[in-house]
Amino acid sequence: MYYKTARERAECYHQRDADYTALESGPVDDEQLSENSRRMEECYEDREQSAVVAITFSGMALEGFFYDYGAEELGDAFVQEHLDKLDLKSKFLIYQRLICGKSPEKSTAAYQSLGRLVKLRNELALKAPLPQLWIARCGIRIYVRRGL
Repeated sequence: MYYKTARERAECYHQRDADYTALESGPVDDEQLSENSRRMEECYEDREQSAVVAITFSGMALEGFFYDYGAEELGDAFVQEHLDKLDLKSKFLIYQRLICGKSPEKSTAAYQSLGRLVKLRNELALKAPLPQLWIARCGIRIYVRRGL
């Protein structure tokens, strides 16, 4: 469920970003200016809300995956007692080490992207005063307005 929601909102973000760009760069006469401004504001708000949902639900999907993966391979009680409180990047490394015998390198694109996702999610959760954030996987600029 979390993955599906994250994926749908990421797609919505990209669509609304394209719509916003088209409205921003398209020719507008004086009669259409007010309507164009309203539509741009609507696209902007939907795009930003979509980004927030995509980022937070991506993190939730990964948390759920790691819990289920670990519980299936190592046992639910072991995961709850020893692994569940680890941060997401540690889970990425440790679960694979425990189950497969080898951890992925920290220099891999997957680990680096996970790090960016965690940073974005934490910035959103803590409402860090940043004028812009980045979607981890795509490198798309997102401007987040407080109160969304």
